[in-house]
Amino acid sequence: MNWRLTACFACITGAVVGLVIQVQTLGSSKTTFMRVDNPKAITPSHDSVSPPLPQVQPSPNTVPKAQKLQVIARAITVKVLANQGSGSGILIHHQGQKYTVLTNEHVLERGDKYRVVTPDGRVHLASVYPATKFDGNDLALLQFSSDSAVYTVAALGSTSSVQIGEQVFTAGFPQQLEEFIFTVGQVTITTDKALQDGYQLGYTNNIQKGMSGGPVLNSKGEVIAVNGMHAYPLWGDPYTYKDGSKPCQPMRQLMERSAFAIPIETFKRLVKDTNVYNHTSQNVSSRSLLTRLSSTGTNSSTQTSATLPHYVLYPTLQMQQQATAAKSCVK
Repeated sequence: MNWRLTACFACITGAVVGLVIQVQTLGSSKTTFMRVDNPKAITPSHDSVSPPLPQVQPSPNTVPKAQKLQVIARAITVKVLANQGSGSGILIHHQGQKYTVLTNEHVLERGDKYRVVTPDGRVHLASVYPATKFDGNDLALLQFSSDSAVYTVAALGSTSSVQIGEQVFTAGFPQQLEEFIFTVGQVTITTDKALQDGYQLGYTNNIQKGMSGGPVLNSKGEVIAVNGMHAYPLWGDPYTYKDGSKPCQPMRQLMERSAFAIPIETFKRLVKDTNVYNHTSQNVSSRSLLTRLSSTGTNSSTQTSATLPHYVLYPTLQMQQQATAAKSCVK
């Protein structure tokens, strides 16, 4: 049985732990900025091979950096409506009046008519772009037209240099809250070979129902992966590699405690159609937006309220030791 059809990956609810504050972002409406921490994602159970990790305080530059990246994430993340269901997506290309959105295939499986809600609140009719085949990876493309508004598209990075313990930032639209959510976490594992449906990047961020298809960003504001699978799935067994083999027990324990995403390299490797993604495109990208924010600082449209988000982070060295121990059993 295809476990995606029963579990819906990150479309299954997760506990939200954090502090909600209000921010004003690119559009005229307020957006919820929530620091979501998932202690279970890195705190092992009693039968785990690794002890619980102590929490550490964020460095002085973490909060302002996260605030800038939250603006980036809000600019490139859209809500995908599929009949009665919903998920998230990433603006990745703009050509003329046509925009392309990258999302998860399982988000689109819940409908046959699609709409995209852009950061300015406008709702656009969208259609599946069928020309690109993703070879069993949980990815899909939508396209919509905008005859007036110009939207920021994502700058795509890479997971090739990602380190265990490195901070990553995720975004999307949880169905329970129906608001934009931005979370801060850390990389827990990068697998040498892909799990079924293409998942390879594990992290501590709490991914909730509706955040499937949203971006995973690095500290440069680049999209390095696509959200899709939450920690502790309720049904099915997603922890099978594409070649049919299974991870050893220490690796599986670490996987279960992690959310997972599909590396953006998988998308770039499979997409050769410049109608949906152009490697040399001069679109208004999130990279230029981050440069502008870095030079001007946050202004009245990006300021948070007086209460800053709550952070729970873990020691990088001990996270790396856990990952090394998990990989040591892999044959």
